[in-house]
Formats: sequence, structure tokens, C-alpha cells
Amino acid sequence: MTVYMHNIERDGRKFICSTFNNSNNEQVTIYHDNGGIFQQHWHQGEVEYQLPSEATLSQTIGSDAKESMYGLGKVIQGVWRPGLCLDIPVALKIDELELRRAKSDLKILIDKLHEILLFVEPDTNGLQAYGHKIRELLILACTEVESSWISYFRLAGQGSGRLSTNDYVKLNEKLRLFEYQVSFKNHPFNIQMKPFDCWDAKNPTKSLAWYDAYNKTKHNKAESFSCATLDSCFHAIAANIVMFCARYSPYELLEKNDVCSNSVNEHFVIELIDPSIEYFYVPSIKSVSMASGAFSAPMASTFENGWSIIPLSL
Repeated sequence: MTVYMHNIERDGRKFICSTFNNSNNEQVTIYHDNGGIFQQHWHQGEVEYQLPSEATLSQTIGSDAKESMYGLGKVIQGVWRPGLCLDIPVALKIDELELRRAKSDLKILIDKLHEILLFVEPDTNGLQAYGHKIRELLILACTEVESSWISYFRLAGQGSGRLSTNDYVKLNEKLRLFEYQVSFKNHPFNIQMKPFDCWDAKNPTKSLAWYDAYNKTKHNKAESFSCATLDSCFHAIAANIVMFCARYSPYELLEKNDVCSNSVNEHFVIELIDPSIEYFYVPSIKSVSMASGAFSAPMASTFENGWSIIPLSL
């Protein structure tokens, strides 16, 4: 079933919308925020349901509409995208013990960063500071990122051989990692990071400056000790946050009340910058009447079907 993504302005606010005709003979329009993690709204009264018009769906929406890459009710195996805000553990097949370990690992990285910031101010000069503790954190953060990369290849059934950045770089497009921005906010110096923005398949190690720094200082400390800077640490930790969001969703960090989530929210802002809306997920939903007559109420929504999982291919 064809789904169109498009932009709309309503009541002075800009939204991104997904519109489709469902099997209930309804034209459905779901609204997303136009920023942040592009939260989707489909609570009672927030989704528009109307009879399909005689015009085609694309003619009804307008010329800026883009057809969804995935289709209605489909998600890529283990990959979060905007539009997936309910039934996340089922859609992403999240193992609870695996999730707890991932949160524990991320919390350790943030705690170690906090310790360093007791001694080094992250201003323009401080971000170029380097030393044993900073190098230690950079190596730890980058090995955690590598572990996340490998887990995706295992998920795709390709994790048995020796992997390198020539392989890992494929994840940038598949997971849309380059769209994520992580900002360090709990300080007078705001640091904005897009850790995967420049990842280039033609030069997959050096195009990630923070990962290249890790690679150099790990293999040749004598000559590359100064590469392990605080700035590289910030970007490596931001990369871990991005990988966590791609696998488990940002909601696990932004909306939960646990020590990891609280630590992330205290220090960081997570958002997507100019994401390609055709790569959003769209739930297959239909209207549900909550009352009738004198007790009529706005239509609520329910899944027509659960999420259909598309195997991850790399």
C-alpha cells in the first residue's frame, strides 16, 4: 500500500505528515514534529481520518510529497527510525538483558567523561587537551562503537569474518547515522557533534576524525599520543549515543527514568538534522470510535496489523 510523506503547516506550526489509504477505506494523515527526534502523534484526536477523494492520493497531497521507502507498517530489522514510537521492543526485537548492558556501558562512558571534566575545561583550548586518562576513555569509547557495528553485521548474518571500516561504513546509509546530532549542553560551552556526518566509503577510517585518532593512538602511542584529544572523546561518546538510539530508539534515553537516561538527559541533547522523510516508518492504523451521539468524541487509533519486519541487508 502506497504511503506519501509530505510537509504541511497547520495553526502556524510546521509538521511532517504521512498519508495513506487504509483497508478501512479511510484516508489517514499522521503528524510528526518538525524537529528533535520528529515525534509522531497518533493519540486520540491527533490523526486525521477522512473519506478518500476522487483525486489520486499524490494529487491530494501536493507536489512535494515523497513516497515512503519502506511502505505501510514495515520496519528494518533492528533499526529505529522516526514513526516507531509504540511497540518498540517488539518491532526492534529488543532483548531486555542486552538493553540493560547497553545502558550500563553508556553510563560508564559518561561517568568517565564527567571525571575528566573536573580537571579540563571543554572550551576551544581544552578540547585539544590530551593525556593518559583521555586516551584511555577514547580507546574504551571507540571499542564500544566497534562492538555496536559488529552486532549489526551479526544481525544481518555477516559477522563471522574479519571486519574493518571498509565494511562498517555501510551502516552509515543503512542506519541513517549521518542524520543524528548530539549536543553537549550541561556547560557554558555548547558542543554540537554529528559523529558520522563525514563518513566516506572511499576513506572509511580517516574520514571519521575521532576514530582515526583512536586508531593512531592505539597502534602508535609514541608518535600519536597527542591525537587522543578531549574533542575526540566527546565525538566517540556521541557516536555511542547515536548507535544506542539506532538500535534501541531515542525514547529509551529520553523518556525512561533510570540512571543512564538521567545522565544522558543531564548532559546531552539528541536530535535528527534534516532527515530524509521518505525513510520514516509509518504504522498501519485505522480509526476507532470511542463514543457516539451526545457522547461523541474524536476518533482514536489502533493498529490494523503489527509491525512487519524487513530483514537487515548490508
